[in-house]
Amino acid sequence: MRAEDLPTIPDGASTLRPLSPGQQGILLQHNAAPGSPIFNVPAALELSGPLDEHALRRALTDLVARHEVLRTTFPQHANEPLQAIHPPHEAELPVRDLGHLPASEQAQAVRELLDNEAAIPFALEHEMGLRCRLIRLAPERHVLFWMMHHIICDGWSKAVFATDLSALYAAHHAGIPLQLPELSVSYSDFAAEQCNTDPDVMEQHLLYWDKQLDGVAELPALVAAHSATEKPARGDSIALAIDAETTGQLQALARQYRSSLFMVLHTALAVALHQGSGHRDLLINTPYGGRPSPAFEPLIGFFVNVLALRTRLDGDPTFPELLAQVRGTALDAYEHSQAPIQHVAHRLTQRSRGRVGPLNEISLAFANLPYQDMRMTDLTVRSFPLTRVDVRYPVELHLWEGAAAREISGRLIFRTDLVSRDTAGALADAYHAILQSVASDPGQRLSQRVPLSPRFFEPSARTEAASLPSPPEAFAETSTDTERALLDIWAGLLHTDDISATDSFVDLGGHSLLVALMVAKIRDVFGVDLPVPTIYQDPTLRSVSAAIDAAAAT
Repeated sequence: MRAEDLPTIPDGASTLRPLSPGQQGILLQHNAAPGSPIFNVPAALELSGPLDEHALRRALTDLVARHEVLRTTFPQHANEPLQAIHPPHEAELPVRDLGHLPASEQAQAVRELLDNEAAIPFALEHEMGLRCRLIRLAPERHVLFWMMHHIICDGWSKAVFATDLSALYAAHHAGIPLQLPELSVSYSDFAAEQCNTDPDVMEQHLLYWDKQLDGVAELPALVAAHSATEKPARGDSIALAIDAETTGQLQALARQYRSSLFMVLHTALAVALHQGSGHRDLLINTPYGGRPSPAFEPLIGFFVNVLALRTRLDGDPTFPELLAQVRGTALDAYEHSQAPIQHVAHRLTQRSRGRVGPLNEISLAFANLPYQDMRMTDLTVRSFPLTRVDVRYPVELHLWEGAAAREISGRLIFRTDLVSRDTAGALADAYHAILQSVASDPGQRLSQRVPLSPRFFEPSARTEAASLPSPPEAFAETSTDTERALLDIWAGLLHTDDISATDSFVDLGGHSLLVALMVAKIRDVFGVDLPVPTIYQDPTLRSVSAAIDAAAAT
């Protein structure tokens, strides 16, 4: 929906704006797993010293006023999701006092409390995407917890949040006015700009990805099969640390071959995945920061897109040869990063009847998280570790540079229902060993670098099934008037009439906007309001038809 198509609203009410394409993708996945906390982005800091709670509340209130996404909800209008930007308001900061507990029990109590908080999903239609809580352990010991929904933030945003909060707290604590640099643009400006991309330009971006991902749907799976609508499970994680000497050698290697450190880390992960699986055609997803100009850098918001970077390990390349391939692939992908990943996936599923191969298996994120060095006046600030792990991909590798970019830290996060801890540990060990090997001797060929050892991505029966072409399922014809009418709706939205009654709308490429359009057309044709979560519970044509019949009968 374009800005000029938005409904008029009364003075003083919320301002309605379109979602950015990236937000549309997040909302699709959020709705596909109702009740899941996988898009919660929590953080916690331990504050030692004389905390000024009044100054903290005022700082949070100013922060919410400054960044419109912190006071935004995502309602439906005419069955299309929109941003509703609410007027500035006083930020909520509930306080929980645990000072009555012995010091020996406080840390565990805080961890359990915050893990529970981090597990509570956001109700985006009517709830703003920021929650804060203060835990008082003693007069001069507190834990500050905040959590944003991913639809309003990215990795860069976490640093902006912390930096602005620190400056605002210092000013209010000192009782002096603070004028942060005025924001010349807003997140809704970015969203409108993205929504107004020339269709011909977008088609060229999508054609690039069509070519880049040609044949991906037939690639073998690394992990057990999982549905795009399957509710993700809890995860576990393994810590990684690359020492300063190795990090320096990797940085020098990147400079030598006119690459970035991310490209070196990505290439090493491809080698580790090859070592663990034997696969020579690999797909690794990576978030790519999409702030289009420096004016958007001081904003909190969701600006990233996911790029599916493909690496082929044909022949017996040296690491620099592989790095050159990864560099070229990444630079080309950056040029076409405007194509939203959900649209790329939609076209892939249309070409392969719902199969996406390893498109949603592995993710690599590399970033600097400066909020770890957050400063607050008269307080000692330390990160408070949270133990709960929620994971979107079966395997996610999160890496970041430490102080002064002298070392690399990270965590390998994995879904415990799809990947064993032994497998994840073997991958982490292999990755660490490859980085050390590359740092000391980059010229080795792949056959010299990868040991002839047992594969740690051993195919299970479920994985093997995902790696083989699916046997042709018996085509289920529509059998009721409702199914036939719904088939006509789907055919118009998906641009195909080759649809079985047992096909899933999501697996056929139905993203969040198409689901919203389907709901609108169901209302027009059948005269019933079908909630979006009802569709996502079982998005097959037959099940949605049954839900329509049930709604019509009430």
